[in-house]
Amino acid sequence: MIDHMNANSDPREAWLFEKGQTATVFTGLDPTLTSGVQQQLLVDGKIAVYNRSVISRNKWLPGTLINAAEVNLILAEYYSRNGSGVTAKTYFEKAIRQSIEYYVRLGDKADVLTWKPTAEPTAAEINAYITNINFDGATNAAQRLELIAFQKYIHYNVMQADESWAEQRRLKLPVLIFQEDETSTIRKTPPTRWTYPNSESVYNSDNYNAVKANDNLSTKIFWDVK
Repeated sequence: MIDHMNANSDPREAWLFEKGQTATVFTGLDPTLTSGVQQQLLVDGKIAVYNRSVISRNKWLPGTLINAAEVNLILAEYYSRNGSGVTAKTYFEKAIRQSIEYYVRLGDKADVLTWKPTAEPTAAEINAYITNINFDGATNAAQRLELIAFQKYIHYNVMQADESWAEQRRLKLPVLIFQEDETSTIRKTPPTRWTYPNSESVYNSDNYNAVKANDNLSTKIFWDVK
């Protein structure tokens, strides 16, 4: 995500993240590195963290169920899948503008301004980012879906983490690579679903026993067909 933001001058970057304490640029954490290397990068202050004023220490951060950017990204996917790339572009670009506005406005709630950016994105910066994304350069539905899915990934972020996880499983986009956790005795890579709570086996035993064999972190949810 941060590599993308750096390469395309994403106006949301400074509102979502801070540079590491010893870093001069935004740097993401490579999940394919070993845990020891990852930990050392964090200790050395070289890795970006979530912006403390806007996100991680903003005690007035609102809960988000659904918002305008999400709706328009859904519409962009719908029209792209149904052969209307021009209409999809309209909703796609509108969603980006709304997503930028959403994260900037979260900063309005900040009670500690220490890490809040001092200037809001300009219209020129927003337009430049949309130009850099180049939705017109996606010549088919598959390429358009990659762009739409990545914008969902950025927009949902930690604010709508459940939606982000669901969309990544549904679309298999963006393609994410994870280092296997060799210390885990349950699952070495991220789960495809959560297991049922213990209360199901106690209070709903007949139905639970019927699916018990599939109650694990690897079984796909019914809509996860890829």
